[in-house]
Amino acid sequence: WVLCRLYFLPFVICRSVVTEAYDALVTYGPFLDPGPYLAIYPLFLIGLGVLVLLHVMWFCILLRIGWTLVTKGERHDYSEHKL
Repeated sequence: WVLCRLYFLPFVICRSVVTEAYDALVTYGPFLDPGPYLAIYPLFLIGLGVLVLLHVMWFCILLRIGWTLVTKGERHDYSEHKL
């Protein structure tokens, strides 16, 4: 699970999208107009980047919850907002 979230998504899938997607479009789709693809591509990259950051954030939160559970033996709700 950790390997899929923190290795395959950012280093395999996102790298492939960034480096190979346009090459595949040009090579295998010579009859396709790349205009719409190039217009949406930056938004797609931003979305993938945000998704990777969310995966890292969720993993850190889960580690924090697990660490608290192991060391203190108690559950703690980290969604409490203290003012």
